[in-house]
Amino acid sequence: MDVVLVFAVMLVVWRLALALPSYWSSCWRFRRLELAIPGPPSLPLVGNLLDLALVADEGRLRAVLEWWGGRHDQLSRITLGTKLLVLVSDPDHVAVVLKDPRFAEKPAFFYGFLESVSGRGVLTANGRHWKRHRAAMLPAFHHSVVDAYTAVYAEEAAELVAGLRGLRGRGAGTGAKLRDLLTRTLARASVRTILESDVLPEDEPYLEQIVRNVGRCLMDVSVRTLRPWLWPDAVFALSSGGRRIASFN
Repeated sequence: MDVVLVFAVMLVVWRLALALPSYWSSCWRFRRLELAIPGPPSLPLVGNLLDLALVADEGRLRAVLEWWGGRHDQLSRITLGTKLLVLVSDPDHVAVVLKDPRFAEKPAFFYGFLESVSGRGVLTANGRHWKRHRAAMLPAFHHSVVDAYTAVYAEEAAELVAGLRGLRGRGAGTGAKLRDLLTRTLARASVRTILESDVLPEDEPYLEQIVRNVGRCLMDVSVRTLRPWLWPDAVFALSSGGRRIASFN
């Protein structure tokens, strides 16, 4: 029995000895790629997880924008452990991301978390599943259909701009207000176009409930993204955020 135990330990040590050089090599390559892109200071293997963990939930959007530092003409990055998030804003860069088929595959890291909220559809799916959903939705985006709702889009855009102006100069909680404003605009536009129905005063409480629920779910996804121990589905399902999302579904 002792011989078997010693042999098993030696086998484990041998496997680790073989795996460590490859692991450290991959970590070094990732670190070099990370540091080649402008962004806030980060720690090896941890990235900016600690920085974001110390920021209140409602202040993370502001923190990200401050790290971005107005670099609107170049790439910027944030690192969550060994996950590299690259921010793209230059129109030429955005065009490359949208047109290059190498960027068509949605990463499971974030979109997998989002799928627990939105379900598996055109927003989160890949491959054949995505093509099937896309083919079903294409007629709704034909230019003749879109042109018919130009006035609706213009009205909702004007309301959005007015709301954005109202947020100018606000301090704490701006991120949550911005999220709710965008969600409300999207919900109203969807009702007025997809359902072809006006949003009546008696509908407003239901609309606000949608906004609140979406906000809570997105906050749960954000918290999960920043806490590696919540990345496994089985662990997240036991958390308060996982139970809340399950109750909404």
